[in-house]
Amino acid sequence: MQKLQIMNNTIKKPAADKTNIAVLLVFFVILPVFLFNLGLDFVLEKIYRQRSVEYSQQIRRNLMTVRSEGDNERYLQKQLNFMYGRLSEEIIRPETIQGFLDKFRARGFDFVNFRFFDANRKHIAIKGESKKYQAFIRKIFSALSQPETEGESELLGKYRSFFMTFLGVNSPADLVYEKSSLVDVSLNGAPGFFYWNTIYSHLEGGKFKGGLIAFFEKSAVSEDLAVKSLLYKLNQESGSDTCYGFLDSNELNRSYLPEKLKRIKGLTPKGISSQISGMRKKLETEAVYKGVLFNTLQLDAQRDLFCLQLIREKSFDYGAFLLRIFVFISVLIILRLILDFRLSGELPQILRKRKAVLTVAYLVCFPLAAFVVVGCMQVSTFYRMERQSIYGRLENHINSIDENYNVAVKQLEKNYLKLGESIVGAGFRPERISDLCRELKDRNELRKLFILDKEGRIEFSWPRAESHTGNDLLKKLVPAIGARLIANFTGQKHSLRSRINDMVFDSISKGFSELVGGDDGLNGLLKAFEKTEKVTELWFANKRYYVYSKFLLPTSDLKDVRLMFIWNDSGAFSQRYLKKQVENALDSRAGLQNIRLAMMSRSRTIQPFPKEFTKYPFSQIMLEQVLATEAKQSSDEELDGRNWLVTASPLKRIPDSILFAMLPLTEVEEEFRRMVFTLFAVVVCCLMMSVFAAKKLF
Repeated sequence: MQKLQIMNNTIKKPAADKTNIAVLLVFFVILPVFLFNLGLDFVLEKIYRQRSVEYSQQIRRNLMTVRSEGDNERYLQKQLNFMYGRLSEEIIRPETIQGFLDKFRARGFDFVNFRFFDANRKHIAIKGESKKYQAFIRKIFSALSQPETEGESELLGKYRSFFMTFLGVNSPADLVYEKSSLVDVSLNGAPGFFYWNTIYSHLEGGKFKGGLIAFFEKSAVSEDLAVKSLLYKLNQESGSDTCYGFLDSNELNRSYLPEKLKRIKGLTPKGISSQISGMRKKLETEAVYKGVLFNTLQLDAQRDLFCLQLIREKSFDYGAFLLRIFVFISVLIILRLILDFRLSGELPQILRKRKAVLTVAYLVCFPLAAFVVVGCMQVSTFYRMERQSIYGRLENHINSIDENYNVAVKQLEKNYLKLGESIVGAGFRPERISDLCRELKDRNELRKLFILDKEGRIEFSWPRAESHTGNDLLKKLVPAIGARLIANFTGQKHSLRSRINDMVFDSISKGFSELVGGDDGLNGLLKAFEKTEKVTELWFANKRYYVYSKFLLPTSDLKDVRLMFIWNDSGAFSQRYLKKQVENALDSRAGLQNIRLAMMSRSRTIQPFPKEFTKYPFSQIMLEQVLATEAKQSSDEELDGRNWLVTASPLKRIPDSILFAMLPLTEVEEEFRRMVFTLFAVVVCCLMMSVFAAKKLF
């Protein structure tokens, strides 16, 4: 109480104590203003820096996507595949094709020549189409599609002259493996590109519906078509404060500077050129200039991709300006009070009544302000850490699904082993074998089954009514491979029959080497079947398959041996596995994991699952980014009115698909709001306790 009395006497007698006005100014004006501006600048700088980091991550991915896909050949191939994928989902009619063509040409691809064919390989006439080379192209399509649909290759040799004349191709068989690829050819002597594809029905058991051929000269493609198209798309999808383009350091007129650039005030093409040139000399890829974040990526020796992003939002600037005005007015009031106190020696009446309370409250504001700044930083750090933790969970979940695919393949081996035992136990009855095969077919675990007798002849095959793809080829390969394996198993590999079988196999190898990748391809096929009682994956006719072989011994006598061959589409099996994972995630969404899954096909020939996933625009954007970088991509997106964190990733063991994992930010946002409310409540309580204590003490 003695100290309080001394302080009161000091306040009542300012003239006698010779209070220095400079001290009052320092503690009540200069120091508060300095600390306020320091804290405000620190907070704003922290916000802008964090925004720069967040923007830079996405911008860097976008620029890398443009650079990786900026090659005209690769970009055009992707666009053709995309159009093919959309067309394959529709009924092949002239009006349907015309609609797709109009949209395709409207996007700047009117230089591409198309020819379409129906299930009988007859030409489908399209409005405005040239009839030039029509007969040539029809024969070329018939020859290219025959090995895939009929298992024969005679038309490749028969129409070889057409390939030479129109495309300048000496080996037509090479084009069979270039399906869905853009191939360099010589179109009537001029450098050009050639593309072909076949269309199958998804609703009629994979029935052949026709196909298409596309071709165009290289001279018709503008030099920067791919880069400008990708940058235009990015500018359309980004906000008004973001601008993508490229700068040609040698010829500024050849640069791509979109109209959005004019909205970013204070920057001119020359200023941008100077800034990017300086960054290039310093080997910098990121800089902040006049409140604009510059991100660059070298496209080639003279061109740089760039993105300009405004990081200073007007709302922040207006808020900071209003706060500074408030502080300025407060300082003027405090200065006036100090001057009056110095001249008259007395405080104003309102301050005399509440002088102690106001003094304590004023002094408490400083530590509270520091507490608020530190608390906001901690809350922001917590929010970012939780988001990164969620991304980690999503990546781990995807990796777990990818790794567990091996378990599914091991289970497939067990099912095939049981199938072989059941066939032996059923006494090789065709009806029972068909029932067992049908059960596996319904689960996408079996496509074809062959049982060979001890001579290597096909004793039983399923399905009896063969589908369209490669059956004649398999029927010729399986007995030749089986005869060799049975001879090795029974120890008769040096017998006359075995040597005859070897000659047959060699003859078949020469006949089909072009279609299965040469001699090494057939040897690889043989090695795959040699691994008995083990599921092996191989490439055959440009597709992935699982093969399995097992010797069936009803008795101990090797003379009764039979050989079972199983042939299955690994793509269909892996798709079923992923669909099951997606369905399980949907069923357990209300559980603790709460992770939603979706899957998309690389080639877009298979519809995404679930189908409604395509209504979200980010799905296509992230798919493109994954395909361009072959790496995981993460993003914040909105689904069903809520904020979600989304991760898209390629799969090592299922390369045909891209898996998406999503988790809502609900829990993190609720915890964030609780922390902000707690921080606000602590500040209010501190102020109230200070005022209350001041009233009681003084």
